[in-house]
Amino acid sequence: MNLDNFRIFNKDELLERFLATLRSEIEIADKLNQPVLILVFGHGDEGNHGIAIGGDYQLNAPRLTRAALRATLRDSVDTTLFITSCYSGGWVIKPQHRNLLTAPPSNKPWINISAITGAGPENESRSWGISLSLRRRAGGGMLATCALKALMATAEVSKDPTSLYISQLESNITEGPDGEDVTENPTYVALAKSVHDALKEVDPTFWADHEISFATQDDKWASEWRARSGFLLVNYRNKWEALKRAPANPQVWETPTSKEQMFRYGGGLSLRQQHGVVASKALAYLRSSPGDDRLGGNLAVHAQLTALVENSANFDAEELHYLSDIVDYRMALIDVATDIVKYMDLNFANGVGYDTLKWIEHHSQSTMSLSVNSPQKPSLSQRKLDLYRKVLDYIRNIRLFDPPTREQGPGYTKPKEYVAIAIAEAGISFEDAQKRLNEVKIGEFRDSDLS
Repeated sequence: MNLDNFRIFNKDELLERFLATLRSEIEIADKLNQPVLILVFGHGDEGNHGIAIGGDYQLNAPRLTRAALRATLRDSVDTTLFITSCYSGGWVIKPQHRNLLTAPPSNKPWINISAITGAGPENESRSWGISLSLRRRAGGGMLATCALKALMATAEVSKDPTSLYISQLESNITEGPDGEDVTENPTYVALAKSVHDALKEVDPTFWADHEISFATQDDKWASEWRARSGFLLVNYRNKWEALKRAPANPQVWETPTSKEQMFRYGGGLSLRQQHGVVASKALAYLRSSPGDDRLGGNLAVHAQLTALVENSANFDAEELHYLSDIVDYRMALIDVATDIVKYMDLNFANGVGYDTLKWIEHHSQSTMSLSVNSPQKPSLSQRKLDLYRKVLDYIRNIRLFDPPTREQGPGYTKPKEYVAIAIAEAGISFEDAQKRLNEVKIGEFRDSDLS
């Protein structure tokens, strides 16, 4: 890593320049027979798994797609992709395959790479808690922390730069069937396990819900991981610590121009008046227990809405319009979820104000408090959690709620969690839950059913 070899691009051309740079690096790596490591950080889209790269905010950010990435790759180059975005598991769990009409028949996926992703194909990734002392700045993704922990341990344990091993990945010498020593080199599957175990250690309550996913190029899980991945660990700690630290100062927003001040919409409101209207809606939303601040779909949105309510940042007319659409969409979706619960004849609290995060944490902690060696039958909390998770997966699979448009911001998890919790609390069977949800999905749910 050369700290002087960083390129800084305009946000509007960031994706285009990234792809061009990657294409060039892949070509060079092919000639030199070297691996390539790709790290991508951005908000992910539900459904198509696109990743927002650049732009002013997520609405107008260009999207990195699987097709665009595939166009830069070469099968002859060992490539590792590290992504932390929401729904990123779709890049490896649901890979795109070659079109048989335009390419020779092949059993290989269209994107044939090694990969580590930050969430399942239907799940949002989770970050560490937002720091109130740093003006609601997020503390970074859990996957990045766990991968870094594993790699830093490698550099810490190593005394010889040519022999870099994580303690649990150290080469083990065992005796083979013929009595000879057999060396077990650190493999990609061992690295994957190390990262997964690190997450379980740092976040025992929710580690299972992350659904971090791994893939290995050409299905070579047993191959030595360092040579193929491009994770170069010589002096890794020193180089990491040499990176510049971001200041703790709050972001400085430019003062709106006179043209923006004159912007009119929504009944002739000025920008200042519109700010007040949207701030009022934002306050109602933030008081409605809108879900975990750490989830990828909430992270930036909740921080922006809080800044709006606290009047600690300036927003132009377009940004206010965007935030207003997000709040309207999310509050309406909670109302729809409440109506669905009523239609399914579940006696449960209204979705607005119901704290789904508190319910999940309570039953997860109750389950964790039981001894793993306890001979008891599954506790009530465990049974509720098991049903909740099964129902939540089913809700995602049948697409009970339509995904948001780009104008409505990132996907919103609380409505799905709320319906799944209502079913878990009702104690009905999973089969009964499927039947009732299918009735809603196929169109038997009508406003008249609620009157």
